[in-house]
Amino acid sequence: MATSGPSTVALPDELQWLYGDLFLRRMEFERNHREVLWSQMIRKLYGLPNMVSYWAGMIRDYRNILVNPDEAPRKLAEELKIDCPDFDAALFDSYAEIGALPKLRRLGFDAFEVLVRPEGSKSLKTADLKARRHGEPAALEVKNLRAHECVETYLPKLFEDLKLKGQDMSGLRLVVQRSSRDTLDQQEKQALTKIVEAIRNYPRNENITVQLSEQKTARFRIVDGSGDAMCSDGINLDELIGSVSDFDGLFRKIVADLQRAAKQLYSPFVSDANPFIRDGKR
Repeated sequence: MATSGPSTVALPDELQWLYGDLFLRRMEFERNHREVLWSQMIRKLYGLPNMVSYWAGMIRDYRNILVNPDEAPRKLAEELKIDCPDFDAALFDSYAEIGALPKLRRLGFDAFEVLVRPEGSKSLKTADLKARRHGEPAALEVKNLRAHECVETYLPKLFEDLKLKGQDMSGLRLVVQRSSRDTLDQQEKQALTKIVEAIRNYPRNENITVQLSEQKTARFRIVDGSGDAMCSDGINLDELIGSVSDFDGLFRKIVADLQRAAKQLYSPFVSDANPFIRDGKR
């Protein structure tokens, strides 16, 4: 009997126009590279009709708003690479730009143009869009403020990833407790991977602490469940108000994103849309 799957189910025309065969090529890449996070979103888009219809509608609006829609697939192909370690994170970055245009239009922007770097300018970053507002040119950089990779964001993601890759998670639930919230390095990520790979070796219904490095620990419980993962901070109001240092990793990510965005807004490709460049100012 023939089965329905990504290779046999056609995506709507809107997704075909923007993404082409990118999703299928990513899944082929994943089959040969278990070290990367496999895409949950690709599989949901092929398997959940309501979700894919919503994305199709967003992309249709995006295409209709653009002055130069033919450039959009080329821009996406440059920015969304099939070999990136976390494809879903990069996919949501592109989705943020798609979803931003209707909101920007409500703020008075129009005449949107996607910006594509010329061939051979791989290292030269530029803003995402040019537009006009009240008749004046503007350069626009869209940023998707993703959560930084700390224990409480990355451990549930690893759980779902290994389940997708075939590890049996039936009958249990991973409950991630208040853990170190600074950004993880590669060695600490590998330590978290080993936790998930050995998840059935941990006792049920006990508070477990694993030292990932000198600086970071992971705290969690394994309880009966249906093969899912969740976070349970168990914090009180005083901790929320007083533990600003716990958000240092997030704050550093915000600063880094803003610095990159500022540099891209000063790209020579948008000099005609940036009054500070156009008038010789910095």
